[in-house]
Amino acid sequence: MNINWSSPSDFEYFQGSGIACQIDGHIVHVGNVEFLNNNQINIPGNIIKKIDESMMTTIIGAVDHQVIGSISIDDPVKPEAQGTISMLNSMGINSWLLTGDNANAATNIALKIGIPPERVMSQVKPKDKAVQVKLLQAQGFNVAMVGDGINDSPALAQADVGIAIGAGTDVAIEAANIVLIKNYLFDVITAIDLSKKTFKRIQINFLCAVIYNLFGIPIAAGVLYPFFNIKVPPLIAGICMAFSSVSVVLSSLLLRYYQKPDFGEQVVGQEPKAVKKKY
Repeated sequence: MNINWSSPSDFEYFQGSGIACQIDGHIVHVGNVEFLNNNQINIPGNIIKKIDESMMTTIIGAVDHQVIGSISIDDPVKPEAQGTISMLNSMGINSWLLTGDNANAATNIALKIGIPPERVMSQVKPKDKAVQVKLLQAQGFNVAMVGDGINDSPALAQADVGIAIGAGTDVAIEAANIVLIKNYLFDVITAIDLSKKTFKRIQINFLCAVIYNLFGIPIAAGVLYPFFNIKVPPLIAGICMAFSSVSVVLSSLLLRYYQKPDFGEQVVGQEPKAVKKKY
């Protein structure tokens, strides 16, 4: 059956809440409970009860300020989500769930992936996600935010490190510091592990350069000549200085042989056991 729908007019989008428009002279509202309440739309008790008992996100539709129905949406959890959270915990990294879903849906997801209920922030509007990140930073936390949507972009920009999923929106990717090419949560662990390896390599290079120059420069300046009659010709001193730079570059090139943690076959509900290959 073909139905000819008129194009909506006076369309308005309320970020994180819902939409309002007019179709064929009728006022249409679609959104969450708070959005409908703010527009003086009475929600039947059976729908309120359904929302309170539901572990899913519920969207309500109303025409001319009368509720005509609701839709419950269940966002499936990624198979590797629980393993990723467990691995982060083993690395001493606390995980928080920041979502616009209702409290029941958010708590249900948190329990599935191993996040304590006290670390769940539910019904957070997009503009408030960055505020929540700022509050965690005010408590002394270094915050890394993982997100993929337009609603996550302010929080990604506010976080100390913003990590965007490659399959996410362009806005989120632009706001992030790190972009994961694949839509695979274990790559968050890889990004953290590679960052630590890179920083460790920088520390090693800096220490070697300091020690090398601490001894090399005085010797090249002739500090041993008065005592041992040893002096370094300018050509040899120049070669040694060049070798110092080359050794740092060669040390850095070892990162080319970096191997990401091998998580093996991960199954939801099992603790991941990562075997890291050293280089």
